[in-house]
Amino acid sequence: PVQVTFNLNGPKGLITDAEEPPSFDSLEQEWRWWHDKLKHAPKSRMLWLAKLGIIPKRLLQLVKPPPCAGCLTWKSTRKPWRVKGQKGTIKQATYCGECISVDQLDATTPGFVAQLKGILTRKRYRYATIFVDHFSDIDYVVPQTSLTSEETLRAKHSFEAWASSHNVPIKHYHADNGRFQDNAWKKDCEKKEQGITYCGVGAHWQNGVAEKRIRDLNDMASVMLNYAMRKWPQALSLHLWPYALRAASDTNSCLPRVGKEQSPLEIWTKSSIRPNLRHHHPFGCPVYVLDGNLQGGNKAGKKWKDRARLGVNLGFSPQHSKSVALVLSLKTGLVSPQFHCQFDEAFQTVKGIDASLQPPSMWQEKASRTQEPPAQPVTQQQVSRSGRTIRPPKRYDDFVAFEALQQPEVELNPHPVIAFKTNSDPDTMYYHEAMRAPDAAQFKTAMEKEIDDHTSRGHWEIMRRQDLPTGTRVLPAV
Repeated sequence: PVQVTFNLNGPKGLITDAEEPPSFDSLEQEWRWWHDKLKHAPKSRMLWLAKLGIIPKRLLQLVKPPPCAGCLTWKSTRKPWRVKGQKGTIKQATYCGECISVDQLDATTPGFVAQLKGILTRKRYRYATIFVDHFSDIDYVVPQTSLTSEETLRAKHSFEAWASSHNVPIKHYHADNGRFQDNAWKKDCEKKEQGITYCGVGAHWQNGVAEKRIRDLNDMASVMLNYAMRKWPQALSLHLWPYALRAASDTNSCLPRVGKEQSPLEIWTKSSIRPNLRHHHPFGCPVYVLDGNLQGGNKAGKKWKDRARLGVNLGFSPQHSKSVALVLSLKTGLVSPQFHCQFDEAFQTVKGIDASLQPPSMWQEKASRTQEPPAQPVTQQQVSRSGRTIRPPKRYDDFVAFEALQQPEVELNPHPVIAFKTNSDPDTMYYHEAMRAPDAAQFKTAMEKEIDDHTSRGHWEIMRRQDLPTGTRVLPAV
């Protein structure tokens, strides 16, 4: 048997030929390849990655890196015609979660809601809430169908559940006015003993951390999406912007900032795991997914048939490992998390002679059949003879049960045995349920006695989470 050292990035030396960088004729060609792979990262970030050795150091020999047509087209801005005043400074955060800037993005374009299975929904993404940590500089994106208080609060709970999975408590929020001034947001912060501050009315620069991050992610996603559309217009659409935004956020969190040796994700998780760039692929590139029967080891009937199907890469799956990608089916419009797949990072198999061999893209037609229903005019409520208000029926297919970007609102990955026990045994309760019971005082006394008995008998040793060996699984408790 082959013995390898355990590494969260995967075993070293077992990378297949398809995952290794191809051969290049010049450094300019290699620069463009890495630039596309890293979601059109800025030149300063690329040079810093080369200095750290994350990408080949020979790229530093380029006196003037080649320009990117996509960046010149979709990142263009006005030239500054005057010098800005002296920049103000803000209080520096000293640990993760101390201060979180939050703001919302209006996409103006309906975003496709991808599903793992079921009938395609009529809902569309139109907004996104972005959270930015001041200390680690990591960001978290939650797409939304509306800007209601309920959805904004659901985005907050999703971010806090993700932070809790990394043992990062949230202490303070800094927000813009708008939905963050609603009572629902304020009461939730007060309930969790979280502070909140606001910028002045019309003074959006006072929330500059979140505003700048929205600008960076929007530029990055716009370049990725439009650049891929020019290469594969039959299968890509602007309505995939939520997934381009998530892909930009994922890549942005894995790359160290200029002047720092650790990436935001390393600082946030208090670990020293270098980003594994072999799992990063250009957004929207063609993906060849192995047939489901062959993935399960069943080769019957597949000797003379297609062994793989073509799909669209939508970035990492938020509920799986980084080696698992979300793949959009050209036939059904559904999305599936796939591991056994090959990526055509240069879009070579969907243009030229090979383009005629590929199946047509039908997901746009299927999605267009489920357009958002037109707004109904406001009418006077009808009352029955018994005095009950008659409400219009709600369509059952508007409920999305298997959303691909479903965000967690509770603790991530609960232990299945504990989850089954709490659901099946009425005597097994959560802490908040026990505190509502009539014998809450006796429950507290019994709980303290049990903890003291375990501690006095030396059943465990208290350790800090950051001192645990890499890869150690921490078991949850009821």
